[in-house]
Amino acid sequence: MKFSNSLLVASCLGEKYGKDERSRFGPQIEETRRCDLDKSMAPVISTFSHISNIIGPKLAQELAMESDLYSLENVMVSPVTMVVQLGLLHEGADGQTKAEIEEALKLPESGIIEAIEYLSNRFQCIDNVTMRNALFLDSSFPATAYFARRVQSTKSNVFKVDFAESPELSRAIINQWSAGPGRLGSTLPEGSVEESTSMLFLSSMDFNSKWAVKFDERVTIAPFYLPDGSRTSVEMMQTQTAMPFILNCNDYPNYQDCVNDDFVPTMITLPMEDPNIQLNIIVPNDQLPLHAIMTMSGMWLPYWRHLVDGKIDEILLNLPKVSTTTKTDLTKSYFDLGMTTISQPLIADFSRITDQQGLSVSTVFQENRLKWDIEGAFAGLQIGAVLKNGIAPSARGGRFSSLTEVTIDRPFVFAITDRATDTNLFLGIINNPKE
Repeated sequence: MKFSNSLLVASCLGEKYGKDERSRFGPQIEETRRCDLDKSMAPVISTFSHISNIIGPKLAQELAMESDLYSLENVMVSPVTMVVQLGLLHEGADGQTKAEIEEALKLPESGIIEAIEYLSNRFQCIDNVTMRNALFLDSSFPATAYFARRVQSTKSNVFKVDFAESPELSRAIINQWSAGPGRLGSTLPEGSVEESTSMLFLSSMDFNSKWAVKFDERVTIAPFYLPDGSRTSVEMMQTQTAMPFILNCNDYPNYQDCVNDDFVPTMITLPMEDPNIQLNIIVPNDQLPLHAIMTMSGMWLPYWRHLVDGKIDEILLNLPKVSTTTKTDLTKSYFDLGMTTISQPLIADFSRITDQQGLSVSTVFQENRLKWDIEGAFAGLQIGAVLKNGIAPSARGGRFSSLTEVTIDRPFVFAITDRATDTNLFLGIINNPKE
């Protein structure tokens, strides 16, 4: 299974500073592998996870609402990289701009940067997860010493480029940095970097792992029902094994251990070869439609996962292969979440980043890729700053017949989760598996 992620572009009004402006940033961060994570950081990580698990569903819901109810587009976000990016932006903000970011993220007074450093260390210890952060500054941009220290503490690499003289060359350099084996690359579209660009923050996360369960090598062609009522043919994978799951009684009334609670959906947890990571498939029904799951998942997903962990049974699972890429401008979504001043040059207050007036966020661009097949999953996301209700899945069998069979043939919610910190690395809605 594979999954990849966002980009933030900040532009500045007024004249550029002279070329003799010295960088306040030290040498590039060396990637060291430190796995001695301090347990005393648990409260900070718990806060970070809570923030990311709330903001992720909020943003995914905003993106879904921007399209119509019967949209065939898939929605994907990386809550972790969003909080990393906005956490760093918060460090450079002041006044109303800072207050809006705090309100949108429900940030604590301190600890978010320390949590980012902690998680950077943790993900270095998980072979199948990579998180990278980089700050690209115009060669003449005068960053404050305070912001330089905070950036370095997040283990972000800092690069000087010449946005003013060579915006397209700068864009090519940035895309080259973001590329690599299994990574997305080419995150910045043509024209996204201009002469007025002062800084660009790129945060990326990649995940690549095999399943812990074995899928049949033979796949079948089966119908998948789209949000608009039409159907398409997809390749369906099948596995028969014991795994954690809960089945809602509205969907599976014949299953002896079904959950008779309208606020608990049918949910299946697919374990990965790396025991640190798991894939959660959450299936809507008439009582708990897809948009309601997204609304509730921020607060309820940890509880649903807790229920699933205690219910392991044999199941015959039919799961569609998924291969999709999404590219999204998140600027409007950030505005809708309450961050209204960050993109207004005459109002935005980033005075803790620079003494120069007029710095604002011009673009928040995100690219995601998700793919899974019988071997495993890949997920990747780069983020930067320059639904018809679900119907119950097909089912037959149960405890009193031979075997419980679950077929995921309707739009569903997925979450790729770091089990130790209960943090959603990736979250989204699959409306069409082969978009």
